[in-house]
Amino acid sequence: MDNENVCQAIAPVQITIDKAALLADAKPLSSTISVLKVAEIPKVEAKPLAKKVVPDVQFETNSAKIKAVSYPVLDNAVITLKEWGDSTVEIVGHTDQRDTSKADYNQKLSEKRAKAVLEYVVKKGKDAKRLTAKGYGFSQPLAENDPKEGNAVNRRVELIRQEK
Repeated sequence: MDNENVCQAIAPVQITIDKAALLADAKPLSSTISVLKVAEIPKVEAKPLAKKVVPDVQFETNSAKIKAVSYPVLDNAVITLKEWGDSTVEIVGHTDQRDTSKADYNQKLSEKRAKAVLEYVVKKGKDAKRLTAKGYGFSQPLAENDPKEGNAVNRRVELIRQEK
């Protein structure tokens, strides 16, 4: 190696902090808070709650039976529904479309799945009078129906808060 072109190692300079000087300049928190006036406190506007929840609900194949792995996910959705207060909620089921899919069959399956989620939510304490279930079959895909990519996204249940 060429000694002229090699970078020399330089040790970092250690900084010594004078804690006593820092503490001498510090103001107590209580004196800082008392100086604030009400007009100086920033106003924070309340954000509206979300209008839609899409829990990852999994069902048995060709069935409206909810898999047990989905119970915690639905329990979290129930918490959100309670935060929505007395809003009405539409529970919507969707299916994916495959080469062998029949529109009528998938329409009924999506309706049954929406009703199964509705029944679960009612068992967890949500008022049934404020809930409706609807199925759209495979008529409203979010992604291209593809066995590896889009099908899982298109198989879904949505909980949609209705405007008053």
